[in-house]
Amino acid sequence: MHDLVPEKMDVWFRNGVNRMSLGVQSFDTKVRQAVGRIDDGETVFSHLQELLSYSQCAVVIDLMYGLPYQTMDVWHKDVETLVESGIDGADLYQLNVFEHSDLNLAIQRGKLPPAALTQVQSAMFSFGTHLFPFGCGAGGHVDGLSTMLDRRLPAYEKAIDEGRKPMMFLMNQSPNAHLKEDIQGQMNQSRLDLDKLIQREEKLASMEFLGPLWEDYGLWKHNGYLYQLTEAGQFWQVNMTQTLLESVNHLMGEETEIQHRRIAAQG
Repeated sequence: MHDLVPEKMDVWFRNGVNRMSLGVQSFDTKVRQAVGRIDDGETVFSHLQELLSYSQCAVVIDLMYGLPYQTMDVWHKDVETLVESGIDGADLYQLNVFEHSDLNLAIQRGKLPPAALTQVQSAMFSFGTHLFPFGCGAGGHVDGLSTMLDRRLPAYEKAIDEGRKPMMFLMNQSPNAHLKEDIQGQMNQSRLDLDKLIQREEKLASMEFLGPLWEDYGLWKHNGYLYQLTEAGQFWQVNMTQTLLESVNHLMGEETEIQHRRIAAQG
């Protein structure tokens, strides 16, 4: 972020830069300093405002959840500051602490507190998904409503040009949203405790066959406690998650309407 000086921004925009993605990670100064970020949170926010003042490019930032010192209160503030900043979009990433990384060594030596446990990260993920979606194909839920913007770029752009909201749908959230959020949270972490899910809701018992079936397909492997996605499973994670959510809809008696639309050119 310390590279965002007017001289450099002038050069970028004179040469046609129209999108910038910045690794903010957190707006909290203590959290930023713990992971080696130079600028404090106030400086980062100020730089973003200066960048936006040019009105010449889409500005997207990365935020991470689960960082040392990043409590739920800090994460809530990070997300609130994200919204307040007025940027065009954001990507939210779960922190992974690798065995031989500098971060893990610092934690082991007591120089930093442990990163957030999976349960806390899951709650952080759930809070972050309540951001209102922006952009073609974006979706999410907020204040009990689920929404998705049109996934077909020409239709999305046509709606914008005509001054219409490019909504594909807007509806009340499912009464089974808690189950779906749990599935999405776990699958975003490349895992699923299928047995525990079925124990929570007996109507989902017939989903049990997916465990060995997807294991035979090489999409995930049971580690004795839960299913862990393989590399192939991580590639197909979105499709697997959608299948699980549609299964929940069907088994819990929700009305569903499946529409087939060609989105990607590849098979």
